[in-house]
Amino acid sequence: MIKRISIILLCAALVSAKKPVTVALIGYGADIEHPALEGAIWTNPKEKPANGRDDDKNGWVDDIHGWNFIGPLDRISTEGDRQYLRLRDKYKDYIMVKGVPYRFDYAKDEFVETPMPADREEFELFMQAKTESRIAEREGAERIHRAVARYMQKIDSEMRAQNPDREPTYKDFVTWMNKRETSDVELSLNGLVGLMAVVTKTQDWSRMLDYALGIAREHSADSLAKEYHLPEEVLGDNPDDLNDKGYGNANLKMNNAGYGTMQAGIVHRIAPDARIMFLRVDAGQQDESRQKDVALAIRYAVDKGAQIIQLGRSNTLYPYPGSQWVDDALRYASQKGAFVVQPVLDLSYNMDEMPFYPRRGEMNNFVTVAAADSLGVPLINANFGPGSLDMFARGVDVESTTADGLRAVGTGSYLAAAEVTGAAALLKSRFPKLKAAQLREILMSTVTKPEYEEVEKQFLFNGRMVTDLFLFDDLSAAHGSLNIEKALEKAATL
Repeated sequence: MIKRISIILLCAALVSAKKPVTVALIGYGADIEHPALEGAIWTNPKEKPANGRDDDKNGWVDDIHGWNFIGPLDRISTEGDRQYLRLRDKYKDYIMVKGVPYRFDYAKDEFVETPMPADREEFELFMQAKTESRIAEREGAERIHRAVARYMQKIDSEMRAQNPDREPTYKDFVTWMNKRETSDVELSLNGLVGLMAVVTKTQDWSRMLDYALGIAREHSADSLAKEYHLPEEVLGDNPDDLNDKGYGNANLKMNNAGYGTMQAGIVHRIAPDARIMFLRVDAGQQDESRQKDVALAIRYAVDKGAQIIQLGRSNTLYPYPGSQWVDDALRYASQKGAFVVQPVLDLSYNMDEMPFYPRRGEMNNFVTVAAADSLGVPLINANFGPGSLDMFARGVDVESTTADGLRAVGTGSYLAAAEVTGAAALLKSRFPKLKAAQLREILMSTVTKPEYEEVEKQFLFNGRMVTDLFLFDDLSAAHGSLNIEKALEKAATL
């Protein structure tokens, strides 16, 4: 009997929807002229094409099929880079050693212990940004090289003063080090000097010193920092003012259009009657969207009637006030009845231990998705965690549309999320009275649970990537993968 009902419902899924559903894909651009997506693209009914006017008075000019919040940018860096650059001049001379702040004293040419900065919250944000910023990593390496070189020069002078009749040796350094009382910073530097002997494969003190001085001269992060422009320098907006709109443009086919086109193809395959709008906030797979853009994109989608919203990349750095803007926008979406899908990142993190944002919190209209293959085996490097990941969906070797009218095969949780987005759109179109909370409950309770109990997963352990077996039930809250057929069956009974 269940099989018969299932066939009837699957056939019903092929007929016209009872009510058109609008889906918002927040993240990448798209090729909206792809032949396979003809008829699937949302059109703003209150905006007239290419007349240079904001016809619907929403702050965005000629937003016919959505909006590109980052305009011409094909790189926007990460939140870590942006926060690091914002606070660098204020805190660049600080380091933390065993929980104690040190500041570089230019007069003494060394780090000295210092009180905690007055704005501790801001300082801690900066220190976290340093751990996630590629610019900080390069600049930190530069400062370390310079500090080691200066330290070795200081030691060299002291050893020459003690033994003026001969060249210092590495053995002299070891003797000098063992006779001194050293601070925590000096202990760290001593270790780096020892590492210099390993790197240079010599214990010739003069060669070690020459090498350290050469690296300090050559290693500069200035060129890297110049490669990065804060997005607002190009876009012309005030990133600290949520009401400052009108920036960006309506051009959706940018460098990363292939990603959004693949997502759209998946949604269209599952929910052929859905109309898809595109809201570009992500420039590439290595970048992270600005929270202001995400918040405005969510509100745009809700105000234009999107019932299903798929978000873009999540991240671990979620500073105020941007975090508040996004959280408020998500609550606004919840109040308006929109269902929200969040793909996880494929970085092998246990998200219960390393939180990623935005998070579901108390919202019952929000679901997080990770990729699995056609048999339900999780993507080995997808993020996981039963308290943070809700469910899996097909996201391995998925064929779909891509930019320039082509098709491609891709893998990633951003594609798995599109499967769930499409399923939610199909359910909503066939059963328009379903609430967002019901969509979540239906999708979560009808997953396919694999026959096996254990799966192989990568995860970070003490800073290293390792692989081990996990109980499948310990990876997600629903303990299974999307099953559209069962979801349709259950929706029909409500």
